[in-house]
Amino acid sequence: MEFGKLDSLEGVDLALPPDDAMTSHTLGQLEGEHERRLYVGSTAWGQREFVGAVYPTGTKPGNFLRAYAKQFNTIELNTTFYRTPDHRQVLKWYADTPDDFRFCPKVNKAISQAGDLAVSNSRVLDFAKAVQHFEHKLGPCFIQLPPNFGADRFEVLETFLDHWPPSLRLAVELRHESWFGDSRGADAFAALAARGIGTVITDVAGRRDVAHMAVTAPFVLIRWVGNLDVSDTGRLEAWSKRLAAWFGAGLREVYMFTHQPEAVPSAESAADFLRFWRAQAKQTETSVKTRGPVLAKAEERSKPAQGNLF
Repeated sequence: MEFGKLDSLEGVDLALPPDDAMTSHTLGQLEGEHERRLYVGSTAWGQREFVGAVYPTGTKPGNFLRAYAKQFNTIELNTTFYRTPDHRQVLKWYADTPDDFRFCPKVNKAISQAGDLAVSNSRVLDFAKAVQHFEHKLGPCFIQLPPNFGADRFEVLETFLDHWPPSLRLAVELRHESWFGDSRGADAFAALAARGIGTVITDVAGRRDVAHMAVTAPFVLIRWVGNLDVSDTGRLEAWSKRLAAWFGAGLREVYMFTHQPEAVPSAESAADFLRFWRAQAKQTETSVKTRGPVLAKAEERSKPAQGNLF
Protein backbone atom coordinates (compact mmCIF):
# COMPACT_ATOMS: atom_id res chain seq x y z
CA MET A 1 0.00 0.00 0.00
CA GLU A 2 1.31 3.42 -0.94
CA PHE A 3 -0.39 5.32 1.84
CA GLY A 4 0.27 9.06 1.69
CA LYS A 5 2.16 9.07 -1.61
CA LEU A 6 1.64 11.91 -4.09
CA ASP A 7 2.58 12.35 -7.73
CA SER A 8 4.39 15.56 -6.79
CA LEU A 9 5.45 17.46 -3.67
CA GLU A 10 4.72 20.78 -5.36
CA GLY A 11 2.45 22.97 -3.27
CA VAL A 12 2.41 20.61 -0.27
CA ASP A 13 2.68 22.33 3.12
CA LEU A 14 5.00 20.06 5.11
CA ALA A 15 5.02 22.27 8.20
CA LEU A 16 3.97 20.57 11.41
CA PRO A 17 0.41 21.46 12.45
CA PRO A 18 -0.20 23.07 15.85
CA ASP A 19 -0.83 20.82 18.84
CA ASP A 20 -4.26 19.32 19.27
CA ALA A 21 -6.10 20.52 22.37
CA MET A 22 -5.80 17.00 23.80
CA THR A 23 -2.01 17.34 23.95
CA SER A 24 -1.92 20.18 26.46
CA HIS A 25 -4.63 18.41 28.51
CA THR A 26 -2.67 15.14 28.58
CA LEU A 27 0.70 16.69 29.36
CA GLY A 28 -0.87 18.83 32.06
CA GLN A 29 -1.84 15.66 33.92
CA LEU A 30 1.70 14.26 34.00
CA GLU A 31 2.85 15.47 37.36
CA GLY A 32 6.02 14.61 39.27
CA GLU A 33 9.58 13.88 38.27
CA HIS A 34 10.04 11.08 35.76
CA GLU A 35 12.92 9.91 33.62
CA ARG A 36 12.44 10.96 30.02
CA ARG A 37 13.56 8.80 27.13
CA LEU A 38 13.79 9.22 23.37
CA TYR A 39 13.88 6.07 21.27
CA VAL A 40 14.96 6.37 17.63
CA GLY A 41 14.69 3.54 15.14
CA SER A 42 13.90 2.30 11.68
CA THR A 43 11.48 -0.27 10.31
CA ALA A 44 13.63 -3.37 9.72
CA TRP A 45 17.02 -4.77 10.61
CA GLY A 46 17.29 -7.25 7.72
CA GLN A 47 18.40 -4.65 5.16
CA ARG A 48 21.36 -5.98 3.19
CA GLU A 49 22.00 -2.42 2.02
CA PHE A 50 22.95 -1.58 5.61
CA VAL A 51 26.09 -3.73 5.38
CA GLY A 52 29.06 -1.44 4.88
CA ALA A 53 26.95 1.69 5.40
CA VAL A 54 25.17 1.19 8.73
CA TYR A 55 26.55 -2.22 9.74
CA PRO A 56 30.24 -3.13 9.64
CA THR A 57 31.48 -4.50 6.34
CA GLY A 58 31.12 -8.27 6.28
CA THR A 59 28.22 -8.47 8.75
CA LYS A 60 26.35 -11.75 8.20
CA PRO A 61 22.53 -11.97 8.15
CA GLY A 62 22.52 -13.91 11.41
CA ASN A 63 24.11 -10.90 13.12
CA PHE A 64 21.97 -8.19 11.54
CA LEU A 65 19.82 -7.60 14.62
CA ARG A 66 22.88 -7.35 16.88
CA ALA A 67 24.40 -4.81 14.48
CA TYR A 68 21.12 -2.89 14.24
CA ALA A 69 20.75 -2.71 18.02
CA LYS A 70 24.23 -1.20 18.35
CA GLN A 71 23.05 1.71 16.21
CA PHE A 72 19.38 2.11 17.19
CA ASN A 73 17.56 1.66 20.49
CA THR A 74 14.15 0.68 19.11
CA ILE A 75 12.49 -1.02 16.14
CA GLU A 76 9.11 -0.59 14.50
CA LEU A 77 8.48 -4.33 14.50
CA ASN A 78 6.36 -4.81 11.39
CA THR A 79 7.01 -8.55 11.10
CA THR A 80 4.42 -9.19 13.84
CA PHE A 81 1.75 -7.71 11.55
CA TYR A 82 2.14 -10.72 9.28
CA ARG A 83 2.91 -13.44 11.81
CA THR A 84 2.65 -13.64 15.58
CA PRO A 85 6.07 -14.86 16.77
CA ASP A 86 6.45 -17.91 18.95
CA HIS A 87 8.15 -17.96 22.34
CA ARG A 88 11.48 -19.17 20.98
CA GLN A 89 11.68 -16.43 18.35
CA VAL A 90 10.94 -13.67 20.86
CA LEU A 91 13.58 -14.97 23.24
CA LYS A 92 16.18 -14.99 20.44
CA TRP A 93 15.38 -11.38 19.54
CA TYR A 94 15.57 -10.52 23.24
CA ALA A 95 19.00 -12.12 23.55
CA ASP A 96 20.35 -10.27 20.51
CA THR A 97 19.65 -6.79 21.88
CA PRO A 98 21.08 -4.68 24.73
CA ASP A 99 19.25 -3.86 27.92
CA ASP A 100 18.07 -0.42 26.79
CA PHE A 101 16.54 -1.65 23.52
CA ARG A 102 12.75 -1.57 22.98
CA PHE A 103 10.61 -3.53 20.52
CA CYS A 104 7.37 -1.89 19.31
CA PRO A 105 5.31 -4.71 17.76
CA LYS A 106 2.67 -3.95 15.15
CA VAL A 107 -0.56 -5.73 16.07
CA ASN A 108 -1.21 -8.71 13.83
CA LYS A 109 -3.43 -8.12 10.79
CA ALA A 110 -5.74 -10.96 11.85
CA ILE A 111 -6.74 -8.56 14.64
CA SER A 112 -6.53 -5.11 13.02
CA GLN A 113 -8.32 -6.17 9.83
CA ALA A 114 -11.08 -8.19 11.50
CA GLY A 115 -14.52 -6.61 11.43
CA ASP A 116 -14.78 -6.65 15.23
CA LEU A 117 -11.01 -6.24 15.79
CA ALA A 118 -10.98 -9.87 16.91
CA VAL A 119 -12.65 -9.31 20.26
CA SER A 120 -14.84 -12.39 19.69
CA ASN A 121 -11.92 -14.84 19.62
CA SER A 122 -8.58 -15.49 21.33
CA ARG A 123 -6.32 -13.69 18.85
CA VAL A 124 -5.79 -10.60 20.99
CA LEU A 125 -4.85 -12.74 24.00
CA ASP A 126 -2.59 -14.94 21.86
CA PHE A 127 -0.78 -11.88 20.52
CA ALA A 128 -0.42 -10.44 24.02
CA LYS A 129 1.01 -13.69 25.37
CA ALA A 130 3.58 -13.79 22.59
CA VAL A 131 4.92 -10.25 22.93
CA GLN A 132 5.00 -10.37 26.74
CA HIS A 133 8.14 -12.50 26.40
CA PHE A 134 10.02 -9.32 25.43
CA GLU A 135 9.66 -8.45 29.15
CA HIS A 136 11.21 -5.03 29.94
CA LYS A 137 12.35 -4.67 26.31
CA LEU A 138 8.74 -4.40 25.18
CA GLY A 139 7.82 -0.87 24.16
CA PRO A 140 4.26 0.09 23.21
CA CYS A 141 2.47 -2.14 20.73
CA PHE A 142 0.62 -0.29 17.99
CA ILE A 143 -2.49 -1.12 16.00
CA GLN A 144 -2.84 0.33 12.52
CA LEU A 145 -6.53 0.61 11.73
CA PRO A 146 -7.31 0.07 8.03
CA PRO A 147 -7.97 3.10 5.78
CA ASN A 148 -11.66 2.09 5.58
CA PHE A 149 -12.08 1.96 9.38
CA GLY A 150 -13.96 5.21 9.86
CA ALA A 151 -15.36 7.17 12.77
CA ASP A 152 -18.73 5.47 12.29
CA ARG A 153 -17.09 2.41 13.90
CA PHE A 154 -16.12 4.24 17.06
CA GLU A 155 -18.00 1.76 19.26
CA VAL A 156 -16.05 -1.13 17.70
CA LEU A 157 -12.82 0.65 18.60
CA GLU A 158 -14.00 1.29 22.16
CA THR A 159 -14.89 -2.38 22.62
CA PHE A 160 -11.43 -3.36 21.40
CA LEU A 161 -9.74 -0.89 23.76
CA ASP A 162 -11.67 -2.38 26.69
CA HIS A 163 -10.65 -5.86 25.52
CA TRP A 164 -6.94 -5.04 25.22
CA PRO A 165 -4.84 -6.38 28.15
CA PRO A 166 -4.17 -3.40 30.46
CA SER A 167 -0.67 -4.68 31.25
CA LEU A 168 0.47 -3.94 27.69
CA ARG A 169 0.92 -0.40 26.45
CA LEU A 170 -0.82 0.33 23.17
CA ALA A 171 -0.87 3.13 20.59
CA VAL A 172 -3.53 3.53 17.90
CA GLU A 173 -2.92 4.67 14.32
CA LEU A 174 -6.03 6.22 12.74
CA ARG A 175 -6.10 6.58 8.95
CA HIS A 176 -9.64 7.21 7.72
CA GLU A 177 -10.34 10.88 6.96
CA SER A 178 -13.46 10.95 9.12
CA TRP A 179 -11.42 10.75 12.34
CA PHE A 180 -10.01 14.18 11.56
CA GLY A 181 -13.12 15.97 10.33
CA ASP A 182 -15.78 14.55 12.62
CA SER A 183 -16.54 15.14 16.30
CA ARG A 184 -16.04 11.42 16.81
CA GLY A 185 -12.33 12.04 16.26
CA ALA A 186 -12.23 14.16 19.41
CA ASP A 187 -14.24 11.42 21.13
CA ALA A 188 -11.67 8.86 20.03
CA PHE A 189 -8.74 10.84 21.40
CA ALA A 190 -10.64 11.32 24.68
CA ALA A 191 -11.32 7.58 24.83
CA LEU A 192 -7.64 6.83 24.35
CA ALA A 193 -6.60 9.34 27.00
CA ALA A 194 -9.11 7.96 29.50
CA ARG A 195 -7.52 4.51 29.15
CA GLY A 196 -3.88 5.65 29.05
CA ILE A 197 -3.57 4.50 25.43
CA GLY A 198 -1.30 6.42 23.10
CA THR A 199 -1.44 7.62 19.54
CA VAL A 200 0.61 7.10 16.42
CA ILE A 201 1.31 10.42 14.70
CA THR A 202 2.12 9.94 11.03
CA ASP A 203 4.06 12.61 9.15
CA VAL A 204 3.65 11.81 5.45
CA ALA A 205 3.37 14.20 2.49
CA GLY A 206 0.07 13.06 1.00
CA ARG A 207 -2.02 12.92 4.18
CA ARG A 208 -1.32 15.91 6.38
CA ASP A 209 -4.40 15.14 8.49
CA VAL A 210 -2.78 12.06 10.03
CA ALA A 211 -0.13 14.36 11.52
CA HIS A 212 -2.84 15.17 14.05
CA MET A 213 -0.53 16.19 16.92
CA ALA A 214 -2.74 14.65 19.57
CA VAL A 215 -0.84 13.17 22.53
CA THR A 216 -3.08 11.02 24.73
CA ALA A 217 -0.64 9.19 27.02
CA PRO A 218 2.79 9.63 28.67
CA PHE A 219 4.28 8.23 25.44
CA VAL A 220 3.79 8.77 21.71
CA LEU A 221 4.86 6.97 18.52
CA ILE A 222 5.89 8.99 15.47
CA ARG A 223 6.12 7.51 11.98
CA TRP A 224 8.07 10.03 9.93
CA VAL A 225 8.22 9.54 6.17
CA GLY A 226 10.91 11.27 4.16
CA ASN A 227 11.02 11.95 0.45
CA LEU A 228 14.76 11.93 -0.29
CA ASP A 229 14.29 15.66 -0.73
CA VAL A 230 16.07 18.71 0.66
CA SER A 231 12.91 19.47 2.66
CA ASP A 232 13.54 16.40 4.83
CA THR A 233 16.16 18.11 7.00
CA GLY A 234 13.87 21.01 7.86
CA ARG A 235 11.10 18.62 8.79
CA LEU A 236 13.41 16.65 11.09
CA GLU A 237 14.60 19.84 12.76
CA ALA A 238 10.97 20.90 13.29
CA TRP A 239 10.30 17.60 15.05
CA SER A 240 13.29 18.11 17.35
CA LYS A 241 11.81 21.44 18.44
CA ARG A 242 8.31 20.04 18.93
CA LEU A 243 9.57 17.12 21.00
CA ALA A 244 11.66 19.43 23.18
CA ALA A 245 8.48 21.35 23.95
CA TRP A 246 6.56 18.17 24.73
CA PHE A 247 9.30 16.77 26.95
CA GLY A 248 9.49 20.12 28.73
CA ALA A 249 5.73 19.93 29.36
CA GLY A 250 5.96 16.46 30.93
CA LEU A 251 6.01 13.85 28.15
CA ARG A 252 7.99 10.80 29.27
CA GLU A 253 8.74 8.69 26.18
CA VAL A 254 8.92 9.22 22.43
CA TYR A 255 9.41 6.52 19.82
CA MET A 256 10.60 8.08 16.55
CA PHE A 257 10.69 5.87 13.43
CA THR A 258 12.16 7.15 10.19
CA HIS A 259 10.96 5.85 6.82
CA GLN A 260 12.48 6.56 3.41
CA PRO A 261 11.98 5.06 -0.07
CA GLU A 262 15.44 3.51 0.30
CA ALA A 263 17.00 1.60 3.20
CA VAL A 264 20.22 3.48 3.94
CA PRO A 265 18.63 6.97 3.79
CA SER A 266 16.17 5.87 6.48
CA ALA A 267 19.12 5.36 8.82
CA GLU A 268 20.73 8.60 7.66
CA SER A 269 17.50 10.42 8.48
CA ALA A 270 17.56 8.95 11.99
CA ALA A 271 21.13 10.20 12.41
CA ASP A 272 20.19 13.63 11.07
CA PHE A 273 17.25 13.81 13.47
CA LEU A 274 19.50 12.97 16.43
CA ARG A 275 21.92 15.72 15.46
CA PHE A 276 19.07 18.21 15.47
CA TRP A 277 17.74 16.77 18.72
CA ARG A 278 21.02 16.99 20.57
CA ALA A 279 21.49 20.60 19.50
CA GLN A 280 17.94 21.41 20.58
CA ALA A 281 18.30 19.57 23.91
CA LYS A 282 21.50 21.48 24.65
CA GLN A 283 19.89 24.81 23.78
CA THR A 284 16.80 24.15 25.91
CA GLU A 285 18.69 22.26 28.66
CA THR A 286 16.41 19.27 28.17
CA SER A 287 17.71 16.10 29.82
CA VAL A 288 16.51 13.01 27.96
CA LYS A 289 18.19 9.63 27.70
CA THR A 290 18.71 8.47 24.12
CA ARG A 291 21.14 6.98 21.64
CA GLY A 292 21.09 6.28 17.94
CA PRO A 293 23.09 5.99 14.74
CA VAL A 294 26.09 8.23 14.17
CA LEU A 295 26.43 8.33 10.40
CA ALA A 296 27.88 10.74 7.89
CA LYS A 297 25.35 13.40 6.97
CA ALA A 298 23.36 12.42 3.91
CA GLU A 299 24.06 14.42 0.77
CA GLU A 300 21.32 16.81 -0.27
CA ARG A 301 19.36 15.42 -3.19
CA SER A 302 17.71 17.45 -5.92
CA LYS A 303 15.37 14.73 -7.18
CA PRO A 304 12.67 13.81 -4.67
CA ALA A 305 11.53 10.21 -4.38
CA GLN A 306 8.52 10.24 -2.14
CA GLY A 307 8.20 7.87 0.72
CA ASN A 308 4.99 6.09 1.66
CA LEU A 309 3.76 3.99 4.53
CA PHE A 310 2.69 0.38 4.72
